Amino acid sequence: MQPGEFSLQFDESCDIASCAVLLGFVRYVHQDRIKEEFLLCENLLTTTKGEDVFNIINSFFTKNGLDWNSVQQVSVDGAPAMMGGHRGLRGLIQAVNPEISVDHCIIHRYSLGSKSLPGNLKLVFEDVLKIVNFIKSRDVNSRIFKELCKEMGEEYQVLLYHTDVRWLSRGKVVHRVIELRKAIQEFLEQKGSPFATKFTDKEWLARLCYLADIFAELNSGNLQLQGRNTTVIDARHTVAAFLAKLRLWIRRLEKGVIAQFPTLDQFIEENSHDTGSLLQTINKEMSDHLKGLETSMHHYFPESDQETASLQWIIHPFSVPDEAIHDDDFPAKEEWITIRANEAMKIEFQNQNADSFWISRLADSPTLSKRALKLLVSFSTTYLCEKGFSTVLGMKTKKRTRLNVANDARLALSTTKPRIPQVLKSRRNTVGVGPSAKSRVLPDYDQYGDDKESSPISGASSDTSMVIIRGVGFFERANKGYPLLIGGCQSSYPMWPNTRGGFSGDQSSIREGLLLFRGPYTGQWGYLAPPTGDSNALHHPLPANMDNVTIRVSGNVARDLKMKYTAPLTTAAAAATLTKVKNQNLPDR
Repeated sequence: MQPGEFSLQFDESCDIASCAVLLGFVRYVHQDRIKEEFLLCENLLTTTKGEDVFNIINSFFTKNGLDWNSVQQVSVDGAPAMMGGHRGLRGLIQAVNPEISVDHCIIHRYSLGSKSLPGNLKLVFEDVLKIVNFIKSRDVNSRIFKELCKEMGEEYQVLLYHTDVRWLSRGKVVHRVIELRKAIQEFLEQKGSPFATKFTDKEWLARLCYLADIFAELNSGNLQLQGRNTTVIDARHTVAAFLAKLRLWIRRLEKGVIAQFPTLDQFIEENSHDTGSLLQTINKEMSDHLKGLETSMHHYFPESDQETASLQWIIHPFSVPDEAIHDDDFPAKEEWITIRANEAMKIEFQNQNADSFWISRLADSPTLSKRALKLLVSFSTTYLCEKGFSTVLGMKTKKRTRLNVANDARLALSTTKPRIPQVLKSRRNTVGVGPSAKSRVLPDYDQYGDDKESSPISGASSDTSMVIIRGVGFFERANKGYPLLIGGCQSSYPMWPNTRGGFSGDQSSIREGLLLFRGPYTGQWGYLAPPTGDSNALHHPLPANMDNVTIRVSGNVARDLKMKYTAPLTTAAAAATLTKVKNQNLPDR
């Protein structure tokens, strides 16, 4: 990352175990494009104040060699812990670098600006929530309603709960009620609910239809603000377009035209005998709501249309007027003239997106390019964090409440494909983990085969049969880093070193075979034989002097390992001899 060329977004939320999780993403110039990437996932162990969030981010910066002077913009939600000017994250970041712009997520602002409802419309929406809760609050009601919908041939069979924190919830809940209004009325009448009369009230239904239409428009704008690679310019255009639509709808309502609201328009046509009185009743309410919505949106989006229009040169450099860059801005104006006069650049721009074009112009038009990239690199929303929380909730379920999702979240949310083979190759010959890990070339025992003279592990005795173990190899515990030697072990379940110098796990799965190991804690060599009925007999420490050690294994295992062995000495095993195992032939800890 180059100085001044990356932006950040952060958000905090609680998971199913009530643990506070902080997610962060970064956007930066990467080669010939702007890239969005996962940055961090950390737990807030106690409080979620702005200072706690800042300390985690600052610690991450220090650990990874990042500099606050390289940050140009941060996008957060509107919580006081994030947007507080003194003790919030915004105030603490700007105390370190006052040049950093900390912005309130545009989707959150859009949602806040669209919440207000005037009196009668608010009452209708509250009635809808009560009706939905009445049907869904009891399982038996839900089942009966579902069967009723099937009998009536409805497209849907269930209603949706309203969740205030979900951006699209209001519109989906009201739309589903409109779709199932006949089935809902039938169900409420069967139950003797007073809410059944609402569905015979034409004015109530007309207001409900209007809410379905306006919420659908609000949801459409919200969806346009979501998604990856949404720039500040894109978001401003979406908001400006919605405000322009509001003004258009208000003018049309003043003329008595409601075609812009299709659900309401269809309802009015179906009840044409009451059209005049219905429109007269609700027209003013709709107009007041739209005017209040416009005022609220302007409060949360104080940027003027002129400010939004002044950014058009970034995404349409060859179609905006020459006056898009003022003459007083002399260095930028010269570069502007040069770019617009170059037909080759015009053709190049048609084959590229805006960010790639301005990155390619950094060398010959640095003033304009840096100005354009400052806006293109900036985050406009915290959408990636919100999407990331959905992924985290899928990982940390009721049965996995103790899971630390930090590393799993990186794998799930990062767009960079990990180079697994290279990672494994770099770790294969490393003993230990972390800063103390040391590189060591471990012997490859598979290469020796049946060559008893060259094999580090072989039997050599004039009075015993030769013992050759094929496929013996070293492996390392990733969390301990001590080499362990396996010889002829056939286990279908995992085992791990324990403090007694042996192994823990489902040792009964060792039906046959021999496990020769060096304890990770005691450093003592030992072996693990097949169970004999006494689980304590599984661990057999070997003496410090490894010469002439005899280990008994079962006869069929000896055959499987292609060992030659003498006649059985006991009922438990036949004898195979593993002799002259020198300490110097085995890798140290």
